[in-house]
Amino acid sequence: MNLPRMRWLSRFLVGSPAALEESFPVGLKGPNTSYTRFITLTTQRSGSSFLMQSLRSHPQIIAFGELFQIRRIGFNTPGFDNDSKALMRFRNRRPRDFLEWVLRRGYDQAVRAVGFKVHYNHL
Repeated sequence: MNLPRMRWLSRFLVGSPAALEESFPVGLKGPNTSYTRFITLTTQRSGSSFLMQSLRSHPQIIAFGELFQIRRIGFNTPGFDNDSKALMRFRNRRPRDFLEWVLRRGYDQAVRAVGFKVHYNHL
């Protein structure tokens, strides 16, 4: 298959890059890529939601919830659409690229850490 055709197929499967960028909150975009990245690996019923909520309350930390829930994306962060069909397609078809989109992108200069939560039994 030639390259232009593959690009078209990729856009069809996951949505256009422009559509994905539109789903990212404008207030968080920026040139900063030197923040700390983290994953909270935990068991259920261990207080992890409280921990993530506490981290999220800090103005320099973006602490997403469970990004790989089956029926939704658990951003649990203001400005992000937990039920976006385009993002769910992107996440389900290209999980590595999805994590890159979330964890390696440019954020606002004030952001010092970005991470998310995973339960052991979801791996």
